[in-house]
Amino acid sequence: MHKLGYRSTTADTEAMMHFWRYVGHLMGVQPRWYPADLREAGQLMTLYFAKRAFGAGEDGRELIESYPRAFAPKQGTALGKTIRDQFNYRIQLGYTRYFLPGRFYRSYDMPNPWPWALLPPLQIPINLTIDLLAHASPAIARLQDRFAQWRRNTWFRNEMGDREAHFKAAETFRR
Repeated sequence: MHKLGYRSTTADTEAMMHFWRYVGHLMGVQPRWYPADLREAGQLMTLYFAKRAFGAGEDGRELIESYPRAFAPKQGTALGKTIRDQFNYRIQLGYTRYFLPGRFYRSYDMPNPWPWALLPPLQIPINLTIDLLAHASPAIARLQDRFAQWRRNTWFRNEMGDREAHFKAAETFRR
């Protein structure tokens, strides 16, 4: 989040790490794949960076290349939804390119992210200003939180329509 201008505290980061460790536990993921603290997170990031995805083979390539396609707009939707879906898809392309180094991004069959790759760095001054103000003022923090909830709920309604969210565990794995 720091790369996007948000100034989270160590306590914020550790709370988020704890949450995802718990979610992983509920899903049956071994705890060793989720860091317990910032030191362990740094060690795991170093390990993952050193290994990278070069040895992942075709499964790794498919996983990387399928990410942007998962956000591609569906055919045959109403005009308003089509416009929102096109916008969301391009935003995801911009974020994907922002977080993946250029050579890495270009080595895969990925859609052209431009000019949307400029959006994340352009958001940094706005995000940083609002975040600093929110840390200084509980009233601004509440407004920021309400706006974030509204954006998240709007996105969710656009994606789900009238359907209810549900989870069905995979009965079999691909390999």
